[in-house]
Amino acid sequence: MPFSLSDFLGAVIIGEPQHRHNLCIFPLFVSTSSTLSYLLLEEALEQAVLEISEVSEAGSVNAVFVTNNGDAPVLLLDGEELVGAKQNRILNATVLIPPKTKVQVPVSCVERGRWHYRSSRFSPGVFGYTTLRADKAAQVAQNLATGGFFMADQGALWQEVDRKQFAMGVACQTDAVHDIYESYHDKLQEYVAGLQPQPGQAGVAVFINGRVSCLDLFGQPATLQKIWDKLLRSYALEALEFKGRGTSKRKPEAEPVLRAIREAEIREYPSVGQGTDIRLRGRGIVGAALVDEGSLLHLSVFATPAQTRTQAGIARPRSRRRRI
Repeated sequence: MPFSLSDFLGAVIIGEPQHRHNLCIFPLFVSTSSTLSYLLLEEALEQAVLEISEVSEAGSVNAVFVTNNGDAPVLLLDGEELVGAKQNRILNATVLIPPKTKVQVPVSCVERGRWHYRSSRFSPGVFGYTTLRADKAAQVAQNLATGGFFMADQGALWQEVDRKQFAMGVACQTDAVHDIYESYHDKLQEYVAGLQPQPGQAGVAVFINGRVSCLDLFGQPATLQKIWDKLLRSYALEALEFKGRGTSKRKPEAEPVLRAIREAEIREYPSVGQGTDIRLRGRGIVGAALVDEGSLLHLSVFATPAQTRTQAGIARPRSRRRRI
């Protein structure tokens, strides 16, 4: 039976939210878990069955090679950072790499100030913060619609990283997103301390200052459990920037977000790996999903970049930057 995102979301159960400062997280539960078996990025690297490298000695900013030498598929998630090689990158889409397969995977640079080798292979890094992922999702959707390519606007993403550094008061030697996280390590830990996934929880709907920020939903609760800490830190970095700014008086509600996703316009494309890539756009939202064998692997949805900037009053704030 063909996968229906609307039907799948219609059966999602919303739990009681967890709050931390200006961050509000609704737990999401799925009625039926996917039975697909796969490894995640860090698992595959730890088991030495996955290799991620530049596409050549010279490298290419917007592509890397991913080789799965194992017997199980490997799921790489939209927003995951790859650290090392000639410069740090972030994945443009969620991709399922089949066993015994080498795939060229689309990425974007999140370290503009370096183009030389620090290592021959990539290692796992942080998860991209929400505004960066939202911008990238909108850009990839546009490029898929017009040219069929999983490409983002690299120049625009560099500008967003510059904006984030300025807003957070951080100056990084190589303009690396990773260094912003390192600079705020202790504050991020304080933000996420005590926030834990509930048994059976498969996703989150995230609100910042009372307004919807993003949603991440997986076909299996185990996937969320494994990447919980990385995801939470990415939400916390977003919340830290906007703490005390533009707070909505409306009570956060997750159901209208799910309804907007169910009503969104959907386009489907062959994934660069295994399965079908779904792109969606609706009232104030943009997002993507990966589906394989009739099962959802990952759905990521964001408030549209323009709406996010208007609501949060994003601009170049007057703040001092500290060198790290």
